Amino acid sequence: MSRQLKKLLLNPWVVTVGAALLVDALIDIGIIRFVRAAIGGAFRLVQWLLQSRVAVWQITLLFAAAGVAWRLSHVARHTRKNRPVFLNYTTDTFDQIPYRWSYERLDAGCRIGRIAAHCPSCNCEIVRMQCPRCKVVYFANKDRAQLIALIRHGIGTRFATDGFTAVSE
Repeated sequence: MSRQLKKLLLNPWVVTVGAALLVDALIDIGIIRFVRAAIGGAFRLVQWLLQSRVAVWQITLLFAAAGVAWRLSHVARHTRKNRPVFLNYTTDTFDQIPYRWSYERLDAGCRIGRIAAHCPSCNCEIVRMQCPRCKVVYFANKDRAQLIALIRHGIGTRFATDGFTAVSE
């Protein structure tokens, strides 16, 4: 009998509930009253919804919308927290020509996506070494590998990598 009693008393559920009851009794903070009130309120809400003239599909839609809103807010918070700082580094100037690029998220990390040179005068994208708006010719003669090396260097010096995992291009 004592072995079974010891096993019962060391059960995590019994310890948790017992501790809550003990704290509630000793400090009188009303944990049990709060839990009973919360459960009672939930049952009263369900009872009211079932007795009202609201259709079941409307109730289901309401709970589904609340669930979707909660999930979207959870995902938004989680995404902002885990977003590496270096992903904000998307522009730089190499040889007096401003460049812009984007990142592609992969399972193994991030990869530098499209890189585009821009006109220093009008900020238009340079096409075939010429600004289509200003008609000025620029010698943006760096190939993609050189630009990626410069961008990685910028990430390494500005952000001390901060979780940047280089993925082969």
